[in-house]
Amino acid sequence: MTSATEDLLLDRLQSKLFHCTGLTQFQEIQRDGFIRPNTDNRAFSFPKTINSYGYSIKAVCLFDLKDQPVEVCRDGLFFRWSFRLFDSPVTIIMILDRLLLDGKLISNSAARGVSPYKDYIPYIEAWCKECIPISAITACIVLCTVGDVEFAFLEGNCQLLERVDQKVNDFRSKYAEAYKKEAEELRTFKNSITRHRIT
Repeated sequence: MTSATEDLLLDRLQSKLFHCTGLTQFQEIQRDGFIRPNTDNRAFSFPKTINSYGYSIKAVCLFDLKDQPVEVCRDGLFFRWSFRLFDSPVTIIMILDRLLLDGKLISNSAARGVSPYKDYIPYIEAWCKECIPISAITACIVLCTVGDVEFAFLEGNCQLLERVDQKVNDFRSKYAEAYKKEAEELRTFKNSITRHRIT
C-alpha cells in the first residue's frame, strides 16, 4: 500500500471505532445480523487471532482511534498489523456508531501486563464482549488488496450491505487477472503446507 493510500485511509478512519473482517466472515455477519465474539471456533480472519487478548476473553476485536495521534494510528494499522488478509479477496472495515456501544467497550489498557502475554495492538485496539447488531454499522470501507491497492468508502445505512456486495463484485471484475494469480499462489502455498505435514 502506498503512503498516499495510507493517508487517504487514515483520513477516513481518524477518530473512528471500527471492526475489520474478511469476505466470508462479513457474509456470516450479514446472515446473522450481528458481529459476534468468536466463541465457537469459527475460522479466523487473521492468523494471529488465536493468541490474541480479544480471543482469550471471548470479545469482538475493534479499533478505536479516538484521541490518538495520527502517527500512533499509522504505526498500529500499517506496521504492527496488516489490512491484507490471507484468504480473502477484500478486507471489509465496518465503522460503528460509538454511542450505541457506550459503556460496553473494554479499553486498551486492560491487555497490558496480562500473563501469559496475549497479542494486542497498543493504544488503538479495544474490545466488546457483547454481540454488536449490524444496525450499529454507519459506513463500510471495502479495501481491495490485489492489483493497485484501492478502497471504496460507502456511507449510510440505506442498503449498505448490498452496496458492499456490489463493490466487492466491481473489484473482482476490475482485477480479475490479479485475483486469479493470487488464488493460484494461495493453492500452491496450501499444497506445500499439506505436503510438509505428510512428510
